[in-house]
Amino acid sequence: MIRYVRTLKPWVEARAEQYRYDLAHAASRDAGNRSMRAAGRSKWNQDDYNVACAEFDRLMPEPEVTP
Repeated sequence: MIRYVRTLKPWVEARAEQYRYDLAHAASRDAGNRSMRAAGRSKWNQDDYNVACAEFDRLMPEPEVTP
């Protein structure tokens, strides 16, 4: 009996990471826009940018580096 091992192609993991980045980027822009509109502004200020960065960092945390 032949057993097949399911392996992922190398490009699948890279593509999945790109999709994850794109989704986090879109969610962070949405959070910044929500903050801007809630304050009644038509342009982002530093607080809106900080909200967007916090959302992006929540979705895409930096990898832990062990020495």
